[in-house]
Amino acid sequence: MIHGSYGEFKVLVNDEVVVDAGALTALGIVPSNRRIIAAVRARLDAP
Repeated sequence: MIHGSYGEFKVLVNDEVVVDAGALTALGIVPSNRRIIAAVRARLDAP
């Protein structure tokens, strides 16, 4: 985990962004755990 700027929420796998919450993060709205896990699993399963 690397702390970013205030209002920034990104999940990276091998330095590639798989989830980016965008501007909604400033309002405290981030993707659900399910969505994050699904995106990470999909990226890890990709060739």
